Amino acid sequence: GVAVRRVGITGASGFLGAAVLRHLAARGDCFVRALTRSSPPTAAPRGSTITWQQGDLTSPSDCQDFVED
Repeated sequence: GVAVRRVGITGASGFLGAAVLRHLAARGDCFVRALTRSSPPTAAPRGSTITWQQGDLTSPSDCQDFVED
């Protein structure tokens, strides 16, 4: 069988991050954890394979939470 990928995207609500997130969501073969400093945008992709997390890359505890299950 095909292995399911797990992908983390930082800046997922920004221009580039959102484009990458849309691409991965359309593929449907990966679980994506999307990190954003603020709340996810209203038009942000959602689905059973996308998990949004609010956090800041300069915060060690936010980074730890982002990479843990």
